[in-house]
Amino acid sequence: MTSSKIKTYGSWLEQIKIATSHFPEARPFHESLYQRSFEAFRAEQGRDPLPEDAILKVQQLSQEEAATHYAAIANRMEEDGFPLAYAHAVRRTHLMAVNDETRMTYAPEALAEWDAAVDEYGTFKRLSEEAERAGEHPAIVLALLRSGMRFPRGAQLLTDGPVVRFSLDTPFPSLNAAWAGAMREYQQENPDDQSIWDILKRAGSD
Repeated sequence: MTSSKIKTYGSWLEQIKIATSHFPEARPFHESLYQRSFEAFRAEQGRDPLPEDAILKVQQLSQEEAATHYAAIANRMEEDGFPLAYAHAVRRTHLMAVNDETRMTYAPEALAEWDAAVDEYGTFKRLSEEAERAGEHPAIVLALLRSGMRFPRGAQLLTDGPVVRFSLDTPFPSLNAAWAGAMREYQQENPDDQSIWDILKRAGSD
């Protein structure tokens, strides 16, 4: 989540209080982001921000670090029975779960991004189910569910000994991060399955 997706410092604090009541383990992460922006505002303006002050943008986590954090939140949501479309939206938008309580704390463009991700989930789910019925590799089925892609367009697989790294210098970085996250998730859950790399190498050379 970037600070610019939230309206004001006051609404950011409210968002942290409401959202992390569901996910207390996420509180240190979000309080750290808040504190960095708070200190940047103080350094630039010479005073502490008031609740109604617009949030000053600060350097945030890398795409991969943010994707890892919000994937963990989304996984927890799935385990706790939240709507799967909401968990998908958390992975895609890097917002904490948006509901009737938290909607008021987000900027309109952030809400539009969230709503689009919720709608998008239906398309990705259909693609994933079609791939599963066709007998495609489980990692591809998962990648389609997370990103709608079998293989990111223009991506390259780079091998370094036994390690496979992804170069994702392509358009749609949030989708690329979702795809790479699905691959990492599958690899972590199935460390002995090396067949996926042969499939991906073929996909990347097409």
